[in-house]
Amino acid sequence: MTRVVLLLTVCLASASAVPATGRIAIGSTGYISTYPFAASLLYSRIGVGVFTQACGGSIITYKTVLTSAYCLHGESVNTWRVRVGSSTSSSGGVVHILSRIIVHPLYNTRTSDNDIGLLHVSTPFAMNSNVKPGTIAGANFYLPDNKLVEAIGWGLRSNDGEPSNQLLYDRIYTINWSTCQSRYSEIGRTVTSNMVCVGKLDVNGYGQCVALPPAVRIVGGSNAAITSYRFAASLLHSRIGVGTFIYGCGGSIITNRVILTAAYCLYNEPVYRWRVRVGSARSSTGGVIHNTQRTLVHPNYNPMTADNDIALLHSMTVFVFNNNVNSVGVPSVNYNLPDNQPVTALGWGATSYGGQLSDTLRRVDIWTVNRNVCRTRYSELGYSVTDNMLCAGWLDVGGRGACIGDTGSALIHLNRNVQTIVGVYSWSYNCALPRYPSVNAFVPRYTNWILANA
Repeated sequence: MTRVVLLLTVCLASASAVPATGRIAIGSTGYISTYPFAASLLYSRIGVGVFTQACGGSIITYKTVLTSAYCLHGESVNTWRVRVGSSTSSSGGVVHILSRIIVHPLYNTRTSDNDIGLLHVSTPFAMNSNVKPGTIAGANFYLPDNKLVEAIGWGLRSNDGEPSNQLLYDRIYTINWSTCQSRYSEIGRTVTSNMVCVGKLDVNGYGQCVALPPAVRIVGGSNAAITSYRFAASLLHSRIGVGTFIYGCGGSIITNRVILTAAYCLYNEPVYRWRVRVGSARSSTGGVIHNTQRTLVHPNYNPMTADNDIALLHSMTVFVFNNNVNSVGVPSVNYNLPDNQPVTALGWGATSYGGQLSDTLRRVDIWTVNRNVCRTRYSELGYSVTDNMLCAGWLDVGGRGACIGDTGSALIHLNRNVQTIVGVYSWSYNCALPRYPSVNAFVPRYTNWILANA
């Protein structure tokens, strides 16, 4: 019998050492009896209703699942469930609720270093032929280069494909760490000593694909009326493009058919996964929902550094302008926005870090932050603030601002009583910290591109 060993390289579900036999398969069907440690992590943004597969995990004790910090960071226990004992992510086996989430204390959201987490279930797993713990690799576990391993999970078969409802596996190889580090350095990405690279080097189509991360929060704000921010749009997402569409990102109406949002939201996403709700302060009800005809991500968007994090979404049908629906002003290329200028951030996020998402649009008043100050602060963490970015927050006080995932929502400057969108929320370290403000795509940098493509 082959002994399966779990490596601490959690991405979709797990990578396991296997004998150097058999062929390489691209997305072959896996069976739970072969991988009884496999667990499907089910997610609901609001913690009720339909929970859908969002991440993979591995049973390591009768109450604990090993997974990625990326999945759990900033999330509360009630937004997740765990299905065990089934090859299918949507049915079968037993679904457990969570009692606790632990994210590695040194997890870095921007570099993905220490990307590992644990979740504890409220009731023990009943061990049987389809539910068993995997074995954790020891601290001195020897894993040479070019070692055949298996990656398993319920992810996409390709970057633009659909998630698999059936457990899949790939047989791939470990890659020399220095080679991997050198390759990723070309695009500004760091491979640390806490990471192991796998795939079939220089051959496309082998490995793991990732799903859309959980989204966003506005901290320290208050409820906002749609009549005050008629341009606000909630972008609704469904992994399979049918059924329930749930809030995924924010956006802003700039013409009667075009939404300005973040590239992060739309990058490598087919149009059928997105719909747009306009004319409502609620992300789940009201207003009018429009299908998407086209998405356009900025050609220089860098998903590793978040530079040029801006995109356009074209609606299939025209937005009917009224008291609840209208466009926001796009700034000129030379728009003057001084430091310490009051601005307003919008979004449908939670009101505190790790809290629940708000179904109601919220607003918070903050201030623009000097770019050099912001750049210096973030350089302490190894992050780059480029000239295409605009920082905003309550510097050295904190408690107000956007957070990881209020992605796509507007930063508004009121100039002579005219609302102008000067920023599109992109990223931040943690949420509304005193030292680290939120970072937005600086819209005046993209005015010509926006006008040419809207």
